[in-house]
Amino acid sequence: MGVGAIGVALPALTHLAAKISRGHPRHADDVDSEVLAGFLHALRTADLDTPRLWLRLCWAAWRAGISVITTDDSQELPLDLTTGSRSPKMPYGHPDLLLGRAAATGLITADAAELISATRFGDALIEHLAATQGLAPSALRMRRRRAERIGAAAIARGDLSSPTRSCGEGEHPAAA
Repeated sequence: MGVGAIGVALPALTHLAAKISRGHPRHADDVDSEVLAGFLHALRTADLDTPRLWLRLCWAAWRAGISVITTDDSQELPLDLTTGSRSPKMPYGHPDLLLGRAAATGLITADAAELISATRFGDALIEHLAATQGLAPSALRMRRRRAERIGAAAIARGDLSSPTRSCGEGEHPAAA
């Protein structure tokens, strides 16, 4: 019975194993073996009179194959990886630091930096802030969106990479 069942199930098991192995080529052989072993174990221990037998067998094969990928904690480091600590890629730091740098350089106003910080990183609702300032929420959203675009462009140019840099290559903040 096992050989016949494997023959019928082989296309599906091959598909399952390939799907599990995608992105983990060095585990492909192990995944293939575990998928087959999981299928055979389920076939041997399953009650053959219950409904959806095929589905239960396939899920057992899937779980066995996935266990190879999820239990492998021994990922090898690339050979060209340098050792020791190094500074993260710029710009780094808390988003509030980047907003502070953008406000300090005049790219955005301090109010705009506070608006972004309060609504994106804090718990403030833009509708509440708009009501306290006597503005329409849509107007406040447009101000925030405009300041975010200016900040994002400055980050992309590298203008906020360090606290001492101001604007990129002779560029005036208003031109951003």
